[in-house]
Amino acid sequence: MRSRIRLLVAGLTCLLLAACGGGPAAPPGTSDEPTNYFQFVSLFGFVPNAVLEAHSHLIAGDYKGARPATYGLHNNLPTADVFTPMGSLDLPTPNGQLDGTVEVAGWTFDNVGVANVEVSVDDVLAGAATYGTSRPDVPTVWPSAPVNCGYQFQLDTALYPNGPHILEVKTTDTSGNIAAFPQLAITISN
Repeated sequence: MRSRIRLLVAGLTCLLLAACGGGPAAPPGTSDEPTNYFQFVSLFGFVPNAVLEAHSHLIAGDYKGARPATYGLHNNLPTADVFTPMGSLDLPTPNGQLDGTVEVAGWTFDNVGVANVEVSVDDVLAGAATYGTSRPDVPTVWPSAPVNCGYQFQLDTALYPNGPHILEVKTTDTSGNIAAFPQLAITISN
């Protein structure tokens, strides 16, 4: 007798294997041949640009033989940090008329740690922001965020010609992952 294993995935996001061995009854319209049905269930939502990385292994045999093999695989998985930092550019306001020295500020955090925050004007580095200012408002929305996740930078607009420009903030985490926040249109008029 030949046996087959089918994997049915319900939904778009996968996290937990809800059924293991046997699983729920066969869906309507399927045969009664030896099939294990598995359904993945997600217990959380994803933020924009989030990454879900997973490994799937099929180990033939009974659970007594499969369990040590599974633990061995689990202990050899890489622990790479695949998540980019997240954050926001709060100041200056979009399409603002800027002159003199202007504060560029916002917040950013990462699941491992933030290495630096860079401010650019028209794709040219203007400088590194100071990271670690207090932002108690951020953890109220993002519970995993530290309180000291704010950044600040003093932008000298006299270094740029009058007219429209694009301001951008990039955050790099300690693993080298880079997050670029949405660009901000500004107008310099000194």
